Amino acid sequence: MKALQLHYDGPDESKRRKEEARVKLKNIYYKHEGTFTFEKFVTNLYDAFQILEKYGEPFYEEEKLRLLFTKSQNAHPEFKQEIVICRSKCSSFTSAVIYPKTMVARLFLDVAKPKSRRNVSSNKASKVLNGVDISDLTRWYDLSEKIK
Repeated sequence: MKALQLHYDGPDESKRRKEEARVKLKNIYYKHEGTFTFEKFVTNLYDAFQILEKYGEPFYEEEKLRLLFTKSQNAHPEFKQEIVICRSKCSSFTSAVIYPKTMVARLFLDVAKPKSRRNVSSNKASKVLNGVDISDLTRWYDLSEKIK
């Protein structure tokens, strides 16, 4: 058991995890809700902070806040304005995350909605789709009806 613990959480593994967390913090940015949601952005930041804290390299709140605000680079004018307000109001990472989350939900409501999926069964005009009769969706086909 000790050998497994040393292998999966030993000095080399902790060094690798810390380096991954640092790289993640260096390369992560929030630019648009459609490509990388604010929720994912914040979760990635939080995970990296947790890993570094676990291995003895915690970030102070001021540094967490600085990263949150400088890496939030959405070009929307109201988003930028709200980030400035949040910067002046919030003194902890947790409170600084809650404020923009509600603002992002309000500003980018159309992007946050799930896209409607194509529903083949709703194709009422045509009873043939890709050469297959779909008028009776419960019908079973036998091998004699195999498409050639």
